[in-house]
Formats: sequence, structure tokens, C-alpha cells
Amino acid sequence: MQNKKQVIFKIGQEEYGLGIMDVNTIEKYELIDVQPNAPANLNGIIHLRGDIIPVYSLRRKFGFDNKEADENTRLIIVTSNDILMAYEVDSMQEITEIEEAQIIEVPTIVKCKETLYIKNVASLDGRIIILFDKNGILSVEEQKDIKELLEELSKEQEQVQEQEQEQEQVQEQEQVQEQEQVQEQEQVQEQVQEQEQVQVQEQEQIQEQEQVQEQVQEQVQEQVQEQVQVQEQEQVQEQVQEQVQEQEQIQEKEQEKEQVQVQEHKQVQKQDKSKNKSKTKNKK
Repeated sequence: MQNKKQVIFKIGQEEYGLGIMDVNTIEKYELIDVQPNAPANLNGIIHLRGDIIPVYSLRRKFGFDNKEADENTRLIIVTSNDILMAYEVDSMQEITEIEEAQIIEVPTIVKCKETLYIKNVASLDGRIIILFDKNGILSVEEQKDIKELLEELSKEQEQVQEQEQEQEQVQEQEQVQEQEQVQEQEQVQEQVQEQEQVQVQEQEQIQEQEQVQEQVQEQVQEQVQEQVQVQEQEQVQEQVQEQVQEQEQIQEKEQEKEQVQVQEHKQVQKQDKSKNKSKTKNKK
């Protein structure tokens, strides 16, 4: 037998060992999910990195009194009989190399159905260490019960996963519906905003048109005022012209009167001259 390393651990005051190649990992004790109707030596299960792992009490297996887990308690993860198991031990001692000369064959008298877990016995510095056969720890009945439990748990886990998937799908659908509703609301809001913008633009156009109309009206009013002013000026001019014409007519009449008066005066003078002449003649 070649030298090989062993994982040495304690249960009570006894020391035991497992080949390091048989050990997957060594974990600190964690909260165990207790299972009803589980096999007698099974404390419950743990979920480790996606695996469902039964936690098996070696204290109970070997008839020790139950002991509360403490900071030294460890779980040795081993694949036994194709079952991933967590063997609960009181404490880890060391990882050491045991030479072939230190290995003692198990006495025939000790070998029986209940001691199948004993592979060899090692004598190390005056200490007796029982070396485990990883496939001899669980009895056939325990293997059967644990596999059935794992099947049930796997089914339950599958159902839980299916339910979670269904819930996720429902949530996704709800999220999609919510997103669609939000998008619809946003579209409606955009349409409303567009309509409001259009209304604002129409109002601005109306205001511009009103301003243009006001400007046109002002221009028309100005033109009307200008026309009125022009008409008034024309009327004034006409009045002035009429006055001028009246004055001219008055002047003409006066001139005519003067002319008539001059003529009459002349006639009077003529008459006077004629009279004077006649008087003169008569005197002669």
C-alpha cells in the first residue's frame, strides 16, 4: 500500500480518518433544514452551491450522545455510494500522511455488517486512528431511504423552480404589460402634447392674424383719416376759392358800380357842360 494523506477528525474522544482523495470539501457548520420522517442518523439537509446534501450524524451512528454543534463542528463532504453526503464531525484535527508501515489490518473478529465502514486502522505516534471506507458508512437501508428522500426533495425543488419560473414569467408578462401601458400612456401624452403644441401654434397664428388685421385696420383708419384730412383741406380750399370768387365778384360789382358812377358822372358833366353852353348862348 502506498503512502497517502488522510483527513483526521474527531468524534467524541475517538479519531478517524478519510483518504484526502475521497473528500470533496470540508465546510463549517451551517443551519440545517430538518426533514420530517428522515432516517434516524440524518440531521437534515443543506443547500450547498446548488446541491441538496444530506447531513449525517456520525456521533449517532457510533452511539455517542447528541451534542450541540459549536464553532469546531465541521461537515466533511464526501460522495458515498454515489450519494453526495455531509458527514458531521466534532472537530478537524489535521491532514497527515500515513505510511504503509503504520497501517494495521482489521482483525477478522471485528469485521461484520455493522463495521463495514472500517477500512484499516492506523497507529500514529501512539494514537489509534480508524480509517473509513467511504462506501461502507451508510447501510443499504439508509442508502435507499436517503435516495428516496433526495428524489422527493428534488421533485419538490423542481416544483418550486417551476413555480418560480411561472412566477417569473407572470412577473415578466406583468412587466411587459406595465411597459406597454407606460408606452401607451407616453404615446397618449405625446399626442396630447402635440395637440397642445398644434393648438398653441394655431393660437399664435390667430394672434398673428389678429395683429395683422389690427395693423390693416390701423392702416385703413390712417388712410381714412388722411382722406378725411384731404377732403377737409379740399373743402377748405374750395371755401377759400369761393370766398376769393365772392370777393372777386364783389370787386367786379364795385368796379362796375364805379364805372357806372364814372359814366354817370361823366354824363352829368356833359350835361352840365351842355347846360352851360346853352346858357351862354342864351346870354348872347
